[in-house]
Amino acid sequence: MSGADGFDSRLWQLMTEQLGAPGLLVPPEYGGAGFKLADAQVILEELGRALACAPFLSSAVLAVYALSASDDADQCAAILPRIARGSCIATLAFTNSAGQWSADLPRCA
Repeated sequence: MSGADGFDSRLWQLMTEQLGAPGLLVPPEYGGAGFKLADAQVILEELGRALACAPFLSSAVLAVYALSASDDADQCAAILPRIARGSCIATLAFTNSAGQWSADLPRCA
């Protein structure tokens, strides 16, 4: 976590190259395995058990689900294959009620 990437980049490389973990939930038409969330639960549990610092939840789960649910075929085609290959690490971000992205202006309504 204290490294330059903020996560264990060697672990993430192994998860990408040996397990194909980033593409687990990506639909097959975008280069992924097309598994369901229950299948990713095994990886999530093991990462939690080991207190491993890897971007699996943010990138391979949350971002993939948000993109898949967006019905934006252009963005899915542009981003999901890169997530599946492990060449892109994504995350999910929301705007506040004023439409701002700034992390230093959080508001709850």
